[in-house]
Amino acid sequence: MYGCKQNWTGTQCNVCDSDHYGSLCSVSCSNRHCDQTNGISRCDKITGRCDTGCEPGWTGPDCTKKCPNGRYGKGCKTSCASRHCLENSPCDHLTGEFVVGCDRGYETPDCTTKSGYGDVSLHLTGTAPVVLSIMLLLITWLASDLSPYAESR
Repeated sequence: MYGCKQNWTGTQCNVCDSDHYGSLCSVSCSNRHCDQTNGISRCDKITGRCDTGCEPGWTGPDCTKKCPNGRYGKGCKTSCASRHCLENSPCDHLTGEFVVGCDRGYETPDCTTKSGYGDVSLHLTGTAPVVLSIMLLLITWLASDLSPYAESR
């Protein structure tokens, strides 16, 4: 007995194995983004369809396509357009978070909640808070008596 070619199984080697699908059994089921919250999603041997739907941020019958621009979340049903994003930047297809942050007066992560600070609020994302903290520490140190650059008193 010789066995089946790679990715094939069955008595006549004419069925995709449990991790592949497609006409030539060449597409891997493990590359999909199926919703696994209620257990493992089965892989349809022909279409690759996820029987439990897609994880948030993914779409298509086999859950291999990101949500289209301007959409995010479960079933790509939530729109980024109705939120208050800084510089109209795109939102993350998984979480809806904006890369650059929110307009003044709105809070991260989704820029829908008013901050209560009006136009004076400052929303820093990414490495900006760390850089700002380091700069403030450096300025404080330079102005202190411990700094070699401080004026003699």
